[in-house]
Amino acid sequence: MLASREALEKLEVSEKDKRQRQAKLWSQVETDFPIRCDWALQDVGKDFHNWFGNASDTELEKKMVARVLDEIGPGGGDFRGTRGALRRRVRAG
Repeated sequence: MLASREALEKLEVSEKDKRQRQAKLWSQVETDFPIRCDWALQDVGKDFHNWFGNASDTELEKKMVARVLDEIGPGGGDFRGTRGALRRRVRAG
């Protein structure tokens, strides 16, 4: 998916065409990986296909991780610690 997003970003086509391609790409991914796509839709919502056009923003990924950690509950302490460490590394640059 990352490679597809990167390739889409590099295309020299109109933004309208890119949005159409995002939807097509998502449709294919949904066909190939229905269970994982269902999880993504549950975690982010029906606009997940926009992820393909948003390589510089990690808000969708943050939203997904937060939702999963909420679902895990108290047992997700180690994962929360890892997320915190990653955030600190990103801020430190």
